[in-house]
Amino acid sequence: MNAGTLVPQLFYDLLSRIAPGALALPTIIAAVLAPRDVLRFFAAWASQPAAQRPSTTEELLWGLLFAYFSGTLLRGVDYLALEGISRLRSRSGSPTEPLVRYDLYYRIKIEQPEAGSRITKIKAEGSMAAVLETGFVISILIDVGFILHQASQERFVFGSILVLAILAMDAFRRHVRYRLRLAVSEHCKILKIPETEAAKTA
Repeated sequence: MNAGTLVPQLFYDLLSRIAPGALALPTIIAAVLAPRDVLRFFAAWASQPAAQRPSTTEELLWGLLFAYFSGTLLRGVDYLALEGISRLRSRSGSPTEPLVRYDLYYRIKIEQPEAGSRITKIKAEGSMAAVLETGFVISILIDVGFILHQASQERFVFGSILVLAILAMDAFRRHVRYRLRLAVSEHCKILKIPETEAAKTA
């Protein structure tokens, strides 16, 4: 595997799994343990003498590992949720279309690698938003459970922030979907793919 293929794959994993996983996992932990306790834990951990802590390299590797698997797991949860919604829509007679036809996407990557890389970046942004939104939804469900059991101002504030974050991520996902459809459609025109075929990407 040469650098020309390795670098884009690493960038995709960084943007779509590691970065959102690094934020979503602590958010879920904060929902379970309470935000203030999590902040105290990280403050105590950061204040430990260097001799009592693992090396910076080990901490970084473990952090990347947990972030990657958290992002991958949450992306899977999001996929299952979307798959369930798609099946419900199919049963009700509502039309369901894939976000992008992958045969067109891969054709663009082969014939115009630079354009394919730009579309891949857009896909990575969509995956990042999906991971974050899923993590925030799980967090607010946990937070609501604690509020119903024993309400507190801290929980209400945390939940309010999560609601805003979910709305922002949902809006960003819609924006990414629009950009992705537009990018694939426009490059299909450049590659002279028939308009009827390109229209199926919408």
